[in-house]
Amino acid sequence: MDNKEKALQALLTSSTLTEAAEQAGVSRRTLYHYIHKDKNFARKYREMVTAQRVLTLDFIREKQESAFNFCENLMNDEEASEKTRLAAAKILIEGASKSDSLLSTIAEKDVDRTSELWSDFDL
Repeated sequence: MDNKEKALQALLTSSTLTEAAEQAGVSRRTLYHYIHKDKNFARKYREMVTAQRVLTLDFIREKQESAFNFCENLMNDEEASEKTRLAAAKILIEGASKSDSLLSTIAEKDVDRTSELWSDFDL
């Protein structure tokens, strides 16, 4: 694996550019150059970040669906108390509203951050 491939992998698993540079075995300056001056590297990095975000959002949606299904089953369980069924219905209504808002906020921030990051490139 060459330095650029190592750098791409490190960028996805590191919290900072410094940490990513150390993991990839390159200087921070070299990593910065890859990101901002190497169009092919920048394109690959953008694609990997986008794919990672999609996987993360899919994971969140999957867990959310599981939780909603549980609450829906509880809400429809005729053996459960009325209080429990009502609480489950309330959770479903509030959860749907909050999750829509949260996912919209995440998507907006990702678009803003991605647009800002790639604005220097003519990709």
